[in-house]
Amino acid sequence: MKSLLIAALLCLWADTTALQAGEHSHSALGRKVFAHYMACCPRFGHSSTVEQYQIEILAAQSRGIDGFSVILGAWTSEPFYIDVVTRLFEAARRLNTSFKLMLSPGASLKVEEVAEIVSRFANEPALLKLSESIVLSTYGGDTDWLEQLRQKLQDLQIRYVNVAFLDYPVKGVSRAFFGVRGFTKNYNVFEQVLAENPTLDGYFYFSAGEPPDTLARSIMQISRNLRARGKISMMGVSPYYRGLEPNNSRVFESEGFSGMARQWRAIIDSEADWAEVVTWNDWGEATYVAPFGGPMDQALWEGHWGPLLAHEKFLDASRYYIEWFKKGRAPKIRCDKLYYFYRPHLKDAIGLVYPDEGKLGRPRGWQRLRDAIYFAAFFTRPITVSIKNGSNSSIQHVDAGVSTFEIPIHLGEISIEIQDQQGILASKRLEFAVLTDGSVGNFNYFAGEMPIPKGSVTTCW
Repeated sequence: MKSLLIAALLCLWADTTALQAGEHSHSALGRKVFAHYMACCPRFGHSSTVEQYQIEILAAQSRGIDGFSVILGAWTSEPFYIDVVTRLFEAARRLNTSFKLMLSPGASLKVEEVAEIVSRFANEPALLKLSESIVLSTYGGDTDWLEQLRQKLQDLQIRYVNVAFLDYPVKGVSRAFFGVRGFTKNYNVFEQVLAENPTLDGYFYFSAGEPPDTLARSIMQISRNLRARGKISMMGVSPYYRGLEPNNSRVFESEGFSGMARQWRAIIDSEADWAEVVTWNDWGEATYVAPFGGPMDQALWEGHWGPLLAHEKFLDASRYYIEWFKKGRAPKIRCDKLYYFYRPHLKDAIGLVYPDEGKLGRPRGWQRLRDAIYFAAFFTRPITVSIKNGSNSSIQHVDAGVSTFEIPIHLGEISIEIQDQQGILASKRLEFAVLTDGSVGNFNYFAGEMPIPKGSVTTCW
């Protein structure tokens, strides 16, 4: 009995120590929100100027993003990566704000290249550090690569912490977080990865490419597990997912912003240390939230990814949850916001599955999509929303607070009018009509906002 008591006390001490370590790592930097920045694909192209990177940084910072996690898929083999990262750091230095850059080298790089990258930018004021240690978020790789990297940086006396995303075969699973597999397999993969890599300081769960409820449940359990172990938890949150051919023609229904909101709640409720918006600019998988022009602009990089649709309102709607996550309490709504999300075609339309070759078809999973227009409302008072779509009309009475609702979508133009007890507040014909031609939206969401007068209020949350 005495030995059992001692064992129980030791377990309790270990758990308490782990929790204290997790809290310390949290308090050293605070709750932060980063955005997954693909260095391959800046908004303004590989020849972006420092001033153009400043535009991207300011767009992110104005929406509550604290920094970019800069994803490096190559280095010396594709020298434009060097130019992109160098100019990003220069842009952050000139702005001289609190915006940080986290290095996220991929396992496609040699460990010598990663060491060179870390050494090159080690003294940049915008480089993310935790208690004087450089923060890395390595992307992909396996145990051997991580160990070689650890040894290399140790030899160079470089202090770092690694909040890694791992993507390697685990017990017959070819890719750790891609494909429809369900929560149980996700969690088993996470458990084995952590068991095989005990020196990791933290873990980044790349939350994308699965149904939102699977993502939210995975976020909740993985984040809580990391917190109990005293490791840094960085949980991804994605707006939508629609991949393109040749090997990635897939789509998952997000129910407009609702799926992203559920992921945010999992991040908040599990008390994750950091969040990472997945992604800022992955144009090919439709997870981007970066603005790239006016609401109806669809071309980027000369149409390399086919017609794109604006997504920044996914990020604007996230601002409420970002403030909640950072401050630890739900913010008070100070002005009225109404966002809408829809695909400008029905789910059985034909789109472009491979824009480079003009290949037509539908992505895998299109049958599970829903033909609806989705709304996310942040109201200070009850408001009536009237929607006309083609020959169909709907009236929604929406209470004060945060809510989401939906109506079936039909072919034709969409117009919205909102009013309170005093009268009409705003009306608008939406940017895209719903068509039989799927190439316009290409199984992607358009995200927009109603222009509701704010009065004298300067901030909404």
